[in-house]
Amino acid sequence: PTGELYSSFHVDDVPAPAAGVFPYPYGVVAVAHDAVRFFAKGGLRQAEVRDDMLAAISCGCMAPSRRGAYVAVGMAPPSQTKPMLGIVDLNEARVSAMVKIDAGMPTLARYDPTQDLVMVASDGKVSLFDLRAARPAGSMTPFPRGVVCDFDVAGSLVACAGMRSQVRAAPPRSVPPAHTHAPRTHLSHPLAPPPPRSSTRSASKTTSSTSSSA
Repeated sequence: PTGELYSSFHVDDVPAPAAGVFPYPYGVVAVAHDAVRFFAKGGLRQAEVRDDMLAAISCGCMAPSRRGAYVAVGMAPPSQTKPMLGIVDLNEARVSAMVKIDAGMPTLARYDPTQDLVMVASDGKVSLFDLRAARPAGSMTPFPRGVVCDFDVAGSLVACAGMRSQVRAAPPRSVPPAHTHAPRTHLSHPLAPPPPRSSTRSASKTTSSTSSSA
């Protein structure tokens, strides 16, 4: 391998980023904003899966199984009140199932053969889906009031990297903070014992007169 560029081509018909690009033996499977397309290694479009239910796709991943090759896509179509999970059958070139997502807009998706599909939403919620039954299987929020920046799946474990809203970046040194207090470090050193306190005492003078009798 030389690391040289082999080919470069557009995935979508509109200026939008690809929601997923996955190699397969004969080329590349690319997820566009409204379709799943097949490209040859040189960039020639060979086929596509298009459906009225596929719209506003934000992420996707390959989900192969014994029954065939599938692509799971997360989307937030304007016609739906909630985001959706779509299962695209690549062998039959159709959408085989649609599942509602009880979370924000999907942002990341990973597939593990032992734990099915794990999907992350924009509100920080991590959801597990059983693709065989096409239904949700569980969810969690690893970072309350935060987001998941990236994650990976290994068997029954899900490793998440996130950021919470309480973490604020320190202001530049040239601009003093208005309502924040920078952390301070206090050092204690051994000191000499303080001098004794001076006490003021009232001296009472007694004048005694001695009278002598002659």
